[in-house]
Amino acid sequence: MKGNNTALHFAAIEGNTEIVKLLLETVSEEGQDKLIEFVMKENGHKLTALHFAAYKGHEEIVKLLLKTFSKKSKLIEYVMKENDNKSTALHFAAHKGRDEIVNLLLSPFPDSEAKKNKFRHTLSPFELRRFMNVFKSI
Repeated sequence: MKGNNTALHFAAIEGNTEIVKLLLETVSEEGQDKLIEFVMKENGHKLTALHFAAYKGHEEIVKLLLKTFSKKSKLIEYVMKENDNKSTALHFAAHKGRDEIVNLLLSPFPDSEAKKNKFRHTLSPFELRRFMNVFKSI
Protein backbone atom coordinates (compact mmCIF):
# COMPACT_ATOMS: atom_id res chain seq x y z
CA MET A 1 0.00 0.00 0.00
CA LYS A 2 1.28 3.42 -0.95
CA GLY A 3 1.45 5.93 1.92
CA ASN A 4 -1.12 8.25 3.46
CA ASN A 5 -3.20 5.47 5.02
CA THR A 6 -5.22 6.52 8.03
CA ALA A 7 -6.09 4.43 11.06
CA LEU A 8 -9.48 3.95 9.40
CA HIS A 9 -7.82 2.46 6.30
CA PHE A 10 -5.85 0.00 8.43
CA ALA A 11 -8.85 -0.97 10.58
CA ALA A 12 -10.96 -1.50 7.45
CA ILE A 13 -8.44 -3.75 5.72
CA GLU A 14 -7.86 -5.77 8.88
CA GLY A 15 -11.60 -6.12 9.52
CA ASN A 16 -11.40 -4.57 12.97
CA THR A 17 -15.02 -3.48 13.43
CA GLU A 18 -14.53 -2.25 17.00
CA ILE A 19 -11.68 0.08 16.01
CA VAL A 20 -13.74 1.40 13.07
CA LYS A 21 -16.65 2.12 15.46
CA LEU A 22 -14.32 3.85 17.93
CA LEU A 23 -12.72 5.98 15.21
CA LEU A 24 -16.09 7.02 13.77
CA GLU A 25 -17.46 7.88 17.22
CA THR A 26 -14.37 9.88 18.14
CA VAL A 27 -14.28 11.91 14.92
CA SER A 28 -18.07 12.45 14.97
CA GLU A 29 -17.60 14.49 18.15
CA GLU A 30 -15.92 17.11 15.95
CA GLY A 31 -19.06 17.39 13.80
CA GLN A 32 -20.64 15.79 10.74
CA ASP A 33 -18.45 17.66 8.25
CA LYS A 34 -15.23 16.45 9.91
CA LEU A 35 -16.60 12.91 10.05
CA ILE A 36 -17.45 12.90 6.33
CA GLU A 37 -14.02 14.33 5.49
CA PHE A 38 -12.36 11.63 7.61
CA VAL A 39 -14.34 8.77 6.05
CA MET A 40 -13.79 10.02 2.49
CA LYS A 41 -10.01 10.34 2.95
CA GLU A 42 -8.00 8.61 0.22
CA ASN A 43 -4.53 7.14 0.45
CA GLY A 44 -1.74 7.58 -2.12
CA HIS A 45 -3.54 5.29 -4.60
CA LYS A 46 -6.87 7.10 -4.06
CA LEU A 47 -8.22 4.15 -2.06
CA THR A 48 -10.73 4.78 0.71
CA ALA A 49 -11.53 2.62 3.72
CA LEU A 50 -14.61 1.53 1.75
CA HIS A 51 -12.41 0.14 -1.04
CA PHE A 52 -10.49 -1.94 1.50
CA ALA A 53 -13.56 -3.19 3.38
CA ALA A 54 -15.34 -4.11 0.14
CA TYR A 55 -12.31 -5.92 -1.24
CA LYS A 56 -11.72 -7.91 1.93
CA GLY A 57 -15.41 -8.72 2.44
CA HIS A 58 -15.85 -6.90 5.75
CA GLU A 59 -19.60 -6.37 5.48
CA GLU A 60 -20.14 -4.84 8.94
CA ILE A 61 -17.47 -2.23 8.26
CA VAL A 62 -19.04 -1.40 4.90
CA LYS A 63 -22.37 -0.87 6.72
CA LEU A 64 -20.73 1.38 9.32
CA LEU A 65 -19.03 3.48 6.66
CA LEU A 66 -22.21 3.88 4.61
CA LYS A 67 -24.28 4.81 7.69
CA THR A 68 -21.99 7.79 8.20
CA PHE A 69 -23.72 9.69 5.42
CA SER A 70 -27.00 11.49 5.99
CA LYS A 71 -27.07 13.12 2.55
CA LYS A 72 -27.72 10.72 -0.32
CA SER A 73 -25.69 12.80 -2.78
CA LYS A 74 -22.59 12.59 -0.56
CA LEU A 75 -23.16 8.85 -0.04
CA ILE A 76 -23.29 8.28 -3.80
CA GLU A 77 -20.14 10.36 -4.24
CA TYR A 78 -18.41 8.15 -1.65
CA VAL A 79 -19.57 4.88 -3.20
CA MET A 80 -18.43 6.06 -6.65
CA LYS A 81 -14.95 7.22 -5.57
CA GLU A 82 -12.39 5.79 -7.98
CA ASN A 83 -8.86 4.71 -7.22
CA ASP A 84 -5.84 5.30 -9.48
CA ASN A 85 -7.11 2.58 -11.82
CA LYS A 86 -10.63 4.05 -12.00
CA SER A 87 -12.05 1.21 -9.87
CA THR A 88 -14.67 1.79 -7.19
CA ALA A 89 -15.40 -0.21 -4.05
CA LEU A 90 -18.30 -1.67 -6.04
CA HIS A 91 -15.89 -3.01 -8.66
CA PHE A 92 -13.74 -4.56 -5.93
CA ALA A 93 -16.72 -6.23 -4.26
CA ALA A 94 -18.09 -7.55 -7.56
CA HIS A 95 -14.68 -8.85 -8.63
CA LYS A 96 -14.30 -10.75 -5.35
CA GLY A 97 -17.86 -12.11 -5.50
CA ARG A 98 -19.02 -10.26 -2.38
CA ASP A 99 -22.74 -10.29 -3.24
CA GLU A 100 -24.01 -8.79 0.03
CA ILE A 101 -21.53 -5.94 -0.19
CA VAL A 102 -22.43 -5.34 -3.84
CA ASN A 103 -26.07 -5.02 -2.77
CA LEU A 104 -25.15 -2.62 0.04
CA LEU A 105 -23.13 -0.46 -2.34
CA LEU A 106 -25.94 -0.46 -4.90
CA SER A 107 -28.63 0.43 -2.36
CA PRO A 108 -28.31 4.22 -2.80
CA PHE A 109 -28.99 3.85 -6.53
CA PRO A 110 -32.56 3.30 -7.67
CA ASP A 111 -32.40 1.16 -10.82
CA SER A 112 -33.78 3.97 -12.97
CA GLU A 113 -31.20 6.43 -11.60
CA ALA A 114 -28.33 4.01 -12.18
CA LYS A 115 -29.35 3.62 -15.81
CA LYS A 116 -29.09 7.39 -16.31
CA ASN A 117 -25.64 7.74 -14.72
CA LYS A 118 -22.64 7.82 -17.00
CA PHE A 119 -19.99 5.57 -15.54
CA ARG A 120 -16.50 5.27 -16.96
CA HIS A 121 -16.59 1.49 -16.83
CA THR A 122 -18.41 -0.87 -19.11
CA LEU A 123 -20.94 -1.83 -16.44
CA SER A 124 -23.03 0.63 -14.46
CA PRO A 125 -24.12 -0.52 -10.98
CA PHE A 126 -27.51 -1.44 -12.46
CA GLU A 127 -25.90 -3.60 -15.15
CA LEU A 128 -23.45 -5.07 -12.66
CA ARG A 129 -26.31 -6.20 -10.41
CA ARG A 130 -28.07 -7.79 -13.38
CA PHE A 131 -24.82 -9.43 -14.52
CA MET A 132 -24.20 -10.95 -11.08
CA ASN A 133 -27.76 -12.31 -10.93
CA VAL A 134 -27.22 -14.09 -14.26
CA PHE A 135 -24.17 -15.89 -12.88
CA LYS A 136 -26.05 -16.95 -9.75
CA SER A 137 -28.64 -18.70 -11.89
CA ILE A 138 -26.08 -20.70 -13.89
